[in-house]
Amino acid sequence: MSNDSIIIHGHLLKEAREDLNLSVEDVARQLTLNSKHIISMEENKKDGFVSTSIKLISVRKYIAFLELDIDSVIEHKKNKTKSLLLPDTEIDKFLYGAKHPANKKV
Repeated sequence: MSNDSIIIHGHLLKEAREDLNLSVEDVARQLTLNSKHIISMEENKKDGFVSTSIKLISVRKYIAFLELDIDSVIEHKKNKTKSLLLPDTEIDKFLYGAKHPANKKV
């Protein structure tokens, strides 16, 4: 998935955070991220993450923390109906590789 095929509506993250009276630092601490990462997601900046995949995982984590609908925050431009709610096993593969117990074949 290329950077150009998705849109992150970071303003929705910021609005939800502010509605909960949480600071950027509060959220960063809860999500074990840096404040710069939170700002990067809220302002949909290109910088701040080593890859688009890492950014999407972090955005998904932020969305879950705020209890928002993932499809309202992350939009796939080419396929408006495609959900970016990745199954947990896909994230496990990305984060831990084939050696993770969840990825062993039975």
